Amino acid sequence: MNINKKENILVVSELLLSIKLENKNNKINEKIIFIMFKCLIIHTPPHLRI
Repeated sequence: MNINKKENILVVSELLLSIKLENKNNKINEKIIFIMFKCLIIHTPPHLRI
């Protein structure tokens, strides 16, 4: 369960990174990604944080 959760976090962070790279010029999109990433970090237990 914990390993799976960590893998999910890595997948999501990779996904966010790829979205950010694809839309480098879109500031609104960057803001959305930043908020999503913050939420992801907040909802991740400390021992699973990257």
